[in-house]
This record gives sequence, C-alpha cells and structure tokens, in this order.
Amino acid sequence: MADSIKKTFLSGTFWTLSENIIFALIGIIQLSITSRILTPVDFGIYAIALFFSGLGRIAFSMGLGPALIQKKGDISGYLNTAWSANLLVSVIATLILWIVTAPICIYYYHSPEAIWPSIVILLSVVLSAAINPAVIVLQKEIKLKKYFLLFVLPKLISFILVIVCVYFFHTYWALIIALLSEYLIRTVYSFMLLPAKIKFHIDKVQFKELYAFGGWLQLKNVTQWLAGNLDVAIVGNLLGTIQLGYYNRAQQLSQYPRTFVEGVINNVAFPLYSKINGDANHLNSVVNKIIDIVLLVLSLLAVVILLYSESIITIILGESWLEMSKPFKAIFIAYLMQTLLFSFNPLIRAYGFTKSEFKFYLIKIAVMIVLLYPFTYMWGLYGAGMAIFVAVLLVFPYLIHVLYNKTELKLLHFYISTFVCLVNILFTFFVCSFMNFNTGWIFLVGVVISCVISIILFIVAYALFGVGPGGVVSGALSTLRKN
Repeated sequence: MADSIKKTFLSGTFWTLSENIIFALIGIIQLSITSRILTPVDFGIYAIALFFSGLGRIAFSMGLGPALIQKKGDISGYLNTAWSANLLVSVIATLILWIVTAPICIYYYHSPEAIWPSIVILLSVVLSAAINPAVIVLQKEIKLKKYFLLFVLPKLISFILVIVCVYFFHTYWALIIALLSEYLIRTVYSFMLLPAKIKFHIDKVQFKELYAFGGWLQLKNVTQWLAGNLDVAIVGNLLGTIQLGYYNRAQQLSQYPRTFVEGVINNVAFPLYSKINGDANHLNSVVNKIIDIVLLVLSLLAVVILLYSESIITIILGESWLEMSKPFKAIFIAYLMQTLLFSFNPLIRAYGFTKSEFKFYLIKIAVMIVLLYPFTYMWGLYGAGMAIFVAVLLVFPYLIHVLYNKTELKLLHFYISTFVCLVNILFTFFVCSFMNFNTGWIFLVGVVISCVISIILFIVAYALFGVGPGGVVSGALSTLRKN
C-alpha cells in the first residue's frame, strides 16, 4: 500500500512539475517579448480585462470538481450533474458581468477603452466551464500524464499565437485572442483526449450532495478572487492605467514560483491526503516531507529575489520596467508567504473543512480592505505590495488554530523547519550581499552561488541537529548515489 501511494505520488509529481516548468518557461519568455513591444497602458487595460474574466471563472466556480475528488468510490454517475451545473452558472455569470462591465470601466477604472476587451475576454468563462468533466477523474486518480497533455499543448499553441499577434499588431488584443484560443483548444481537445458521453442534466439529489461540500469552496473562490484582485482594483482606481500596467507585470513575474509550487500541491497532495487522512503517522510523515520541499524551494527563491530582483527585471522585461523593482520585491515575498500558507489547504480540504479555507481568505480580505487604500495612497505600488504581505502574515495564526484543532498534523516539525529557513535566508543574504554579481547576465553566477550556500547550510543544520529541509536534500543525494 505504501509503495503504491509513493509510486502514485512520484508519478503525479513528475507530470505536474513538468507541466509547471513548461508553463513557467513559456510565461517568462512571453513576458520578456511582450514587455518589450507593448506599453504599460496596454498591460493596464489587459489587467482590467483579466479582472472581469477572473471574477467569472474563479468566483463563480461552484467547487464541484474538488467535491468529486474528495468523494469516495466511483464518481462517473455524477459527471453530468457537475458539468451541467458549472456550465449553467458560468453562462449566467457571463451575462451578468457583460451588463456591469461598462459602468465599472468608465466610473471606477476611468478607462472606457477597457470596455470591449473586458466584454470579449469574458467568453473564457463559458469556455472553461465547458471542458470535459472526465478530467476530474484523472485528478482524482492522480493519472496526470493525460492531464499534462491537456494543459500543455493548448498553452504552447497560445504562446505561438500571442507572439505572432503582438509582433504584427502591437496591441493588447493579442493577449486576449491568445487567452481565448487557449481555452477553446483545451475544451475541444478534452473531448478528443477523453471520449465521454456527456449530456446536460442536473440531478437535484446529486447536486445537493456535491454542493454540501463544494458550497464552502465556492465561497472560498469568491473570497480568493477578492483577496487576489482587491489590490488590482485599488491600484487601478488610485494610480491609473499606467501604474496598473507596472503592477500587472510585477504580479505576473511574481506568480510563477507560486503557481509552480501550488500546482504540485493541489494536483498531487490533495487526492493523496484524501486517501491517507485516517492514518495519523503516515499522514504526518507525508505532510512533513511535502512541507520541507515547499520550504526549501521558497527559501531559495526568497534569497534570489532579495539579492537580484533588479537584474531579473532588466533581463526579462527590460530596463524601462525598473520602476517596479521595489513593489516587485514586496509582492514576490508576499506571494511566497501566501504559497506556504495555502500549501496546507489541500490537507484541510481532505478532512472536509472547506469552511476554513473560506475563512482564510476572509481574514486576508478584511486586512487588505483596511490597509490597501492608505498604503497605496502614501507609497504607491510599494505600499500595495506591503499591504498584501501584512495581510498574509495575519492569516497565519488562524491557520495554526485550524491545523491544531481539526487535523492530526503535529506542528512541531513545521515550526522548527520554518525557523531554520528564516535563519538560512538571513545568513545567506548577508553573506552574498557583499558579492558583486549585479551586472548583466553575470547575476546568474550569483544565483548559483547563493543557492549552493543556502543548500549547504541546510545540509549542515540537518547533519548537526536533525532539523530543517536539509533532510530532503540529503535524502535526494542518497538516492542519487544508490542509483
């Protein structure tokens, strides 16, 4: 049983990591090219359009997919109901958002030119809901090879399309056309890859059963969307379209490590935790290893960004975007903290406590509402980034409360590993700040050196005291030696 779970986890991790690596590479290349052709105004308008499409896709998502993953036994009989309900709600959401788009663009964002891009991009809400529901079975059984193909191939086609369109037309419409093409291709391909007889039918009993679990996830999705877009709304309102364009690029560049880690956690850890949440010892062992991997990755990323953010922005986006250097650091570190915080969500969800996920975002929103306007007004983009950082920090006490009272996880390992990582980051930053590797591509030498120093410190801490993510590194090195 343990070997089977380990094999399933490793296979799922491989395909999910591969998907996220490809997505990150494509995203960074696309960022680099489009940021040198389009202007901050273009990206500001695109950010407003994404505001509406994200609201439709995420906030109105009903949480029925995770409900099916968490449900024991065969779920094939529930697919029609889940698909039909999601599609119906998405169509209604799109119609409602079409009505409110124009007044929000004109009177709140003061950007009438964003109306049509926002209206057109809302088609992605319906396209994403129409995807073959059999995809959920792949997630539930952690059979992620086909899942990999389903998401990577449309992304590659979309990438080629956006580069061609941006080069020839020099407009934000290239980004919108590419996004819609990606969703359309993925939806069509899902039925080719996983032939299934799906019909529009909603069984009331099945829907109530699924929504009893998914309802809190839908509320969580609403609050998650608000928590992730409240800053966009306030920056766009207070600072205008140009500054929103800078902020959008900082967000896009910051999100890749977050989505990279969260993709693995959500696609692999959640179904895995759902299988083993009755075995406390096994659960603690698996969760601690996953958290150590997350902490290791986040620590290395924090060191690199604190030391070399200016060089990274210059190489990827160009010197004209250096104005966003400080807010980029604040946003990036805030996103790293958020990644650590929400890496526990799959565990909480596996126990069925979806209400707690909703409360995480509710607390974050409450803090952001209090801080975002004054911070952004006083310190601009940097203030917005700091407001996000403080909001994430203030959610942690509630996370600890939930983990302690509602799961079987022992938290001592997490406390010690987190402390080791903080010390490691500070020491590595102090040592490497005296090295001058901030010129051109030579910063990559500094990145390698700082990461090596950090990893060595982790290994030493584990060898001397038996604590920290160094155990993950030592285990990986031991496996390599055996092979």
